[in-house]
Amino acid sequence: MDTVHSDEILRRIPAARYVDRAWQDREAAHLWPQVWQFACTVDCVPNPGDWWEYRLGAMSAIIVRGQDGALRAFQNACTHRASPLLDGAGCGLNAITCPFHGWTFDLAGRRGGSGKFDLKSLRLGVWAGMIFVDWRSEGESLEEFLGVVPGELAWVGMEQFTCRHVITIPIACNWKLVMDAFNEVYHIHTVHPQLLPAADDVNVPIRLFDRHSYFEQTFGVPSPRLKHDDDAMWRAFIENVGHRIGGTLAVDPSAPPPMPAIQQGDTLKDVLTRLVGDHLRTLSPIYADLDQRHILNDFHYYVFPNLIFNIFAGWIGINRARPGDTPDTCYFDLWSFDLLPPGHAAMHVKPVASTITPEAAAAFGRVMMQDVELLPRLQRGMSQPGVEVLNLTPSEIRIGHMHQTLDRYLGSSVAAELGED
Repeated sequence: MDTVHSDEILRRIPAARYVDRAWQDREAAHLWPQVWQFACTVDCVPNPGDWWEYRLGAMSAIIVRGQDGALRAFQNACTHRASPLLDGAGCGLNAITCPFHGWTFDLAGRRGGSGKFDLKSLRLGVWAGMIFVDWRSEGESLEEFLGVVPGELAWVGMEQFTCRHVITIPIACNWKLVMDAFNEVYHIHTVHPQLLPAADDVNVPIRLFDRHSYFEQTFGVPSPRLKHDDDAMWRAFIENVGHRIGGTLAVDPSAPPPMPAIQQGDTLKDVLTRLVGDHLRTLSPIYADLDQRHILNDFHYYVFPNLIFNIFAGWIGINRARPGDTPDTCYFDLWSFDLLPPGHAAMHVKPVASTITPEAAAAFGRVMMQDVELLPRLQRGMSQPGVEVLNLTPSEIRIGHMHQTLDRYLGSSVAAELGED
């Protein structure tokens, strides 16, 4: 099915799903080996001999560009005694050599001619310049897994974007809490009040697909919680999404540039539309005919189980959460994609991966810092004795939908866990 009705969605979630080791073990056995996972982009492995490791819990895949130019994915384990073969990312490989006993494989994963000890191949699929891997030997295609999402995002031209940096932040919370935080806007008025003068946090349409989901947030209008104030809207827009008119990703809120004049008959939303549109036209002709909605708004897609796509015309943020060693730890990966003008020296460069502390997230603006600070607090709260149930409002149905989808993979039941069968 393509859509799910909201009245079918769970409104109560067991807190144990975020804190119990048994639940994490269940996910490790029945979720992660059974889904397509975003590993990296084609720009991560642009040339023959380039490779990139994708690691999630005990699972590790290496994506390799062969001498024939083909992309391949292998389980990152030697077929001798299972030593990991490669760590991180690199270039210039002519062969893959095990660091334990020196077993050697060519870039197609072959060892000798018999095939007996060849590396285990993983299924690999590419969509919009992004590489996904699947540990299953057969099953649904990547296209089938993604469902309606590629068609809905065809207008964005994602394959033309460049990610120059991949940032990983270790956070003391369960990976699902990261998904929860980005799957609802209900928390914005308390956690991110600086957004309210420039974005509607109340009238946010939600659509639920088979596994994935969507919402759209309107920019260029204030939250219904506030009175309209052009000066406040300008400051909020510049601080939070000023990069959309050629500024930086995180602007000092105390020193915004002066607000442009608003001509008679126009609104500040009209001015912002022109500013963003003018900037987009310096980058690419693909957005020449966009309407105001597509120029300004945030198109927000959740791709099960652990991806958030934050889509603006001209800029894309992808948030990925990977489980840590314990239920109360995870790795939060930030992929920031820019649409660069023709001939830009950085176009389709290989991204640089780095790990930073939660405190260093301040460099990405107040919104990101506020979320990173919030998540460990939530984990501590639900870890307390006697906290058994998380209650969802209608605006948080994407979270309930995610847990219903988890139940399909894990053979679990929220109702049974809560004793409500």
